[in-house]
Amino acid sequence: MKTDTTAYSRRSVLAIATLVMLTSTQMAAAADRIVMQVIPKLIGIPYFTSTGEGAKEAAAELGIEMNYNGPTDASIEGQIAIINQAIRRKVNVIAIAGTDAAALAPSLKRAREAGVTVVSWDSDVGKAARSFYVEATSDAGMGQGLIDSLVKDGLTDGDVAILTGSATAANLISYVNAMKAYTAAHYPKLNIATVLAGDEDAVKSKAVTTSYFQGNPETKALIVIGSAMTPGLEALKGLGLQGKVKVAGFGLPSVNGRQTKDGSLSRFLLWNPVDLGYAAVYAGVAAHRGEIRQGSAELAAGRLGTLKVSGDIVTLGPPVEFDASNVDKFNF
Repeated sequence: MKTDTTAYSRRSVLAIATLVMLTSTQMAAAADRIVMQVIPKLIGIPYFTSTGEGAKEAAAELGIEMNYNGPTDASIEGQIAIINQAIRRKVNVIAIAGTDAAALAPSLKRAREAGVTVVSWDSDVGKAARSFYVEATSDAGMGQGLIDSLVKDGLTDGDVAILTGSATAANLISYVNAMKAYTAAHYPKLNIATVLAGDEDAVKSKAVTTSYFQGNPETKALIVIGSAMTPGLEALKGLGLQGKVKVAGFGLPSVNGRQTKDGSLSRFLLWNPVDLGYAAVYAGVAAHRGEIRQGSAELAAGRLGTLKVSGDIVTLGPPVEFDASNVDKFNF
């Protein structure tokens, strides 16, 4: 029986060509595949649960693999461990809400040297450690908004205590500095007398607030930045100072909405944390793909539309004021 070697050769060539095409397609798909590690300051509190929901939403829209994980407390060591794990896993992108810029910098620089695109969100980690920072709102805008909240309650003089979620988080430090600058320029009789650090821990936040106001009962206001609005209010209530001390700060509609209705809190400021987590993922992917660079003016961010980019900073938008009239419209 005579074999048609010509036909056989043609089939072989065709098979090889098909295999090469499939392999090239698979290689291109693999090259375009993005694995991202999103790292909040901590997990298990409503704020960072909400940012995680936004991050997952964006990852699904963009078709990327995303892991959302942080330490169970506001631990620098916990964040460093997750960064190092991400480097070993050879992720493409890390998006981190930094607890301490200086302490995290060496690990993030190692990630960048390994080819990982790094962006920060919520709290910056410094220019040398990342490509872009996604800020929830401008420092000046938030600083002004927090002080103006006290002014709306009739306070323009006296001592003010600040309860911060972290003494080392870059965004919270910037908000404190912005408040000091704004009071000096517009309300010089308002004196920021102390900055208390609660370390994003409800028990510690309540304890340091109680201790301070026991020794300084003449203090007229408390500003809470971080996730400790409820512990701060509980401390004042325990001392019989609820309603006597003006309160401003950050809160969540699902957590602090009832307090705007019972009169213990006039209003609070924040942004939509779901949107912040969502924007962080879009920024990380865009930076990795080269879709935003130094000099870009805007970032296309899915359902958020376009976000302003200035230098290496992406801004979500102005702070949002929540009070009894609108808290029920939000579900975070």
